[in-house]
Amino acid sequence: MHSHYSGSDPQTGPGPGPGYPSSDSDSGYNDTDSQESYKNGAVSATYFVNWAIYGRHHFPWDVPVESVTHVFYAFANVRPESGEVYLTDSWADEQIHWADKGDSWNDSGNNLYGCFNQFRQLKQKNRHLKLIISIGGWSYSANFAPATDSPEKRQKFVDSAIAIVENYGLDGLDLDWEYPTSDKEADQLVDVLRRARGGLNKLKKKKNDQSPYVLTIAAPCGPNHYKQLHLKQMARYLSFINLMAYDYAGSWDTLSGHQANLHLTNTSAVNQGNFSTAAAVEYYTSQSIPASSLVVGMPLYGRSFLDTKGIGQPYNGLGQGNWEPGIYDYKTIPMDHAKLVEDMKAVGAYTYNPTNRELVTFDTPNTVRRKVEYIEKHGLGGVMWWESSGDKQNSEGALIPLAAKLLGKLDSTPNHLSKWDNLKSNHPPSNSSTTPEGGYRAHKQRQAHHTHHKHSLHHHKVKQYHPVEGSY
Repeated sequence: MHSHYSGSDPQTGPGPGPGYPSSDSDSGYNDTDSQESYKNGAVSATYFVNWAIYGRHHFPWDVPVESVTHVFYAFANVRPESGEVYLTDSWADEQIHWADKGDSWNDSGNNLYGCFNQFRQLKQKNRHLKLIISIGGWSYSANFAPATDSPEKRQKFVDSAIAIVENYGLDGLDLDWEYPTSDKEADQLVDVLRRARGGLNKLKKKKNDQSPYVLTIAAPCGPNHYKQLHLKQMARYLSFINLMAYDYAGSWDTLSGHQANLHLTNTSAVNQGNFSTAAAVEYYTSQSIPASSLVVGMPLYGRSFLDTKGIGQPYNGLGQGNWEPGIYDYKTIPMDHAKLVEDMKAVGAYTYNPTNRELVTFDTPNTVRRKVEYIEKHGLGGVMWWESSGDKQNSEGALIPLAAKLLGKLDSTPNHLSKWDNLKSNHPPSNSSTTPEGGYRAHKQRQAHHTHHKHSLHHHKVKQYHPVEGSY
């Protein structure tokens, strides 16, 4: 723990203040709900980003759904002035027509298309596949604190988010707040989760569903951030926790380092912040989080350091990357003339090109095997990936199917399917930031807009180290 902390434990701080009821009675949540099982096997989850359909040419049907139990659909946003959660790209989410997938421009009515419809069809054929809307992400996280600073806003947050779940036939909510910075904000997050669990339970009863709705968070692996969370209070409402076990090293550091190492070692350089997944797991379990509720995130990308002698050494600049400087999709690694180095003590890997002195830190099939061994040994909940477009397609080197196979029995809890053939035909208007627009006019707008998504919403910017505050 670094000097940013006074030594007190935020988890044992003051209880809920004004607007944070001590009772769950008004939320629809009761203690028996916490005993409900949210999974019956290992989690094999991946994030799917809605901007992937543009430059990345990655689509819902490219996700290896036979190897995936949960898809976290990124990202919805929240209005800071009201707490309303809304979709960010109606063209990608619900409007785009794929003729080769059976979509017709001649359909009558207000039908559902886009990625949501494609995932709906995948869910019909793969009843184990759950689709969860993820709210926030790095670029939108600044909206969380003001959007949840009153009971009224928190209830609006939950009501509008659950409306999206119901209207689009989804399977739950994922909150990606990066990051609460005070006890007050941590309490706000607890109360949002309390209300969300109650609201999802009410939806389950309303629809007479057999399967519970999923409620998760994307959680940090940097001590400066995870020690701020009120984990003991949060745990009772969550289905499981997705640990963002990556971005341990990057452009904010002065030395190159492993970005997703499992362990710290005394014999090898790891990363400048001394981060490790094992240390984060130990902390979360020390806060009464069941090991089975911790899902370990892994990256489907590599981080680049230029003009360096090797791991743990100074560097000067970043590699070109595929979509932004310093970031390469896993499917493009290794590059030509780069030598692979796997450190199985730290459980981290990198390639090094002695010609241009570029080092790229990433995960390999061997490091994934070792991480899954750790997951099984410690009784953890499974694996999460950021994000699906980075993996190799239909290849022996693909990491999502590899981890799923190694995990063994995967969660087969049934998903939620609407009773309507096409969801929007009998639903209220979509809760979206844009009104439906016809044809290619909307498409052109979205094409112009997707550059913003490609860069500013990138989850890779979810750093465990905060260079502005200068603390971990």
